[in-house]
Amino acid sequence: KGKTGAHEAEIKKNLLPIIIIPNAMTSMLTVNNVMEFLFTSKFIDSTTIKENNTDGKPTNKHDRIGITSKLQGISRDSDSREGSAPIKSNTRVRIIDNPAKLTIEEWQHQVVAVFATGQAWQFKNFAPKQLFPNPPVDLFQSVMGVHVMYDDQTVNPNIASWNCKVLKVCIFRYVTTCCRLLY
Repeated sequence: KGKTGAHEAEIKKNLLPIIIIPNAMTSMLTVNNVMEFLFTSKFIDSTTIKENNTDGKPTNKHDRIGITSKLQGISRDSDSREGSAPIKSNTRVRIIDNPAKLTIEEWQHQVVAVFATGQAWQFKNFAPKQLFPNPPVDLFQSVMGVHVMYDDQTVNPNIASWNCKVLKVCIFRYVTTCCRLLY
């Protein structure tokens, strides 16, 4: 039994944390702009990126995007809201936009954050019912919920009731394509 526990601990140690982004091109964060957002805390509207892309394909469309970023304050621990066990700086993470492909084990041990649009339809067939019978409410009790919005918008009532952290981006009035993140 000791070997099994040690083996499981070693496997968990080598698993990459998973961050889920919305699978909707109308979302503020998409596969096109998430890398810039997480790497540099700069928000670039995905429609701008899409317009500059000549072949019409998403620029970063992968089932799983591996990035290394300085992500602080995101943890698989449900106690992370009190500041315990954050992911260390320069941690490699997986970014996905199709959570239906995740296993129960990945949900239990690797998913650390979900970016929410505020629309309930985002969570239809999103996570295993045996783990989260009442998504998204149950989901955001054990996984950090994050909502990105412009600073001049009102917080969606769903976001307020789902226990999500709100990150506001401020549009510089003279530059419409690049924003800075307000903490």
